[in-house]
Amino acid sequence: MSTASSLELPALHPSDSFLEPEPLTYGNYKPFFKRKSGGYYIFIGPHWWMSLIGLFLITFVGTCLISVLWPHLPVFWQLYLLSVILLLDGIYLLAIISDPGIIPRKGSKMLISDRESSKQECKICGVPREEKVEHCSDCDVCIEGYDHHCVWVGKCVGQKNLTIFWAFVGCVPLFFLSLMVAASMTAGSMSRIPPNSSINA
Repeated sequence: MSTASSLELPALHPSDSFLEPEPLTYGNYKPFFKRKSGGYYIFIGPHWWMSLIGLFLITFVGTCLISVLWPHLPVFWQLYLLSVILLLDGIYLLAIISDPGIIPRKGSKMLISDRESSKQECKICGVPREEKVEHCSDCDVCIEGYDHHCVWVGKCVGQKNLTIFWAFVGCVPLFFLSLMVAASMTAGSMSRIPPNSSINA
């Protein structure tokens, strides 16, 4: 009887499954709209203000250029240029809000120096370091398939948003090439001087 009361319970460890898990953190990213399956739909990067400037410039400059050509264009070209700039803005917006491949970590930073050293873990995040996983100092988080950090989309470009990023990069020259073709088509009508009835021969 006395032996049962003298048994000591094992010390609880934070990693035990029945304990409440630590919340996941995403570095300097701001996640929005949580998924039922886990994760979030939207991730806003630390340089979000630069992406807003880029979105404004693309929309403003593009609209101004189209407005100059608009009266001289046939309906097909009007609709085409309008579709291209809407597509450009849409893809750019997707690049701004998409997940680049963030590897979330539990709780706050865990330095390797405070734990058992391992070459397979990030020295800052403490997350497993697999192939093509790099830590971004601007975003303060590890990115899967890290390519580079782009301030114009306000975040990193990684495995999950690389296709969207290159689609945006491809749409930019497409839009300006379309403007050049449209301008060459309307060059004659735009340079034609309207007759002035007040001038006598």
